[in-house]
Amino acid sequence: MKNKIISTLYYILIILLISNVYGINITINDIDEIDFSTGQTLMINSFIDDVEQDISIGIEELLVFPDKDSIKKSNTIFLSNTTTWNFEYAIERFGTNGFYSYSIALINLSTNLPISGDLEIFHVKGIMQDFEEVNVNFCNNEFCVNNPLNFKIDEIIEIKVDNKYDAIIKGNIILPNRGKQTLEFNNNIDFFTPNLKGNHQVIIEMSKQDFNSRSLEYNFNVYDENQETSILPTCNVNIICEKGENTQNCPQDCYPITTPKKDKRNYTYLIIGLLIILSIYLIKTKKKPKL
Repeated sequence: MKNKIISTLYYILIILLISNVYGINITINDIDEIDFSTGQTLMINSFIDDVEQDISIGIEELLVFPDKDSIKKSNTIFLSNTTTWNFEYAIERFGTNGFYSYSIALINLSTNLPISGDLEIFHVKGIMQDFEEVNVNFCNNEFCVNNPLNFKIDEIIEIKVDNKYDAIIKGNIILPNRGKQTLEFNNNIDFFTPNLKGNHQVIIEMSKQDFNSRSLEYNFNVYDENQETSILPTCNVNIICEKGENTQNCPQDCYPITTPKKDKRNYTYLIIGLLIILSIYLIKTKKKPKL
């Protein structure tokens, strides 16, 4: 990228040295800094004037990013000795903050040599990025997970943030009694030892310049291993009827088992049917009297 910028500047220097040979001048409006945090958009204006003859020229525009490939645009126009042109290069969003260079060159199509050109270097700031794919792990002596459910009372819990953005991390734990304990991360790690049973809510805030702040929330239950009934929070809604859950306190996971009621009418009909069959049988088997 550095070599590309150097070659671009060298190319523009040649343009500037031989500019106005054809009596054509092109200039870019002055741009010092653009701040996207204020809602600004970048509009680059280039003006062609002092045209003294009829000529077809090529126009090449080049925008070089501080950490990305350049954007190049080419076009062909016809200029007459009465022409004044105004080019607008509108860009609503850039990829990153830093210094950009924009150059425009007029090319003689018959000789493929530059006629005139100009270069503008400007600074872009205020582009906000997002924290993506942030993982927070909760660990004890037995396991390390990023979706904690249960921990024992008085056991040490390690809270570890995957901070690849080198962001500022702050956090709090909302306790079951609605109290609050502040987390103080050192090298993206902090430790917490619960002494209260019940649900704990962990809130972690990430912030950094040129980044949108992000809040992460996690919940886990703390139980006393000597009290088996408190091992699991009531109804964690995971479609599995687990220990401590039942149809009363967690119908979402524990579907009630229903058995069809016996219909007494079925037995009545059966008995009546048997009696009818028996009557018919007796009538047919009864001996007829002799004449």
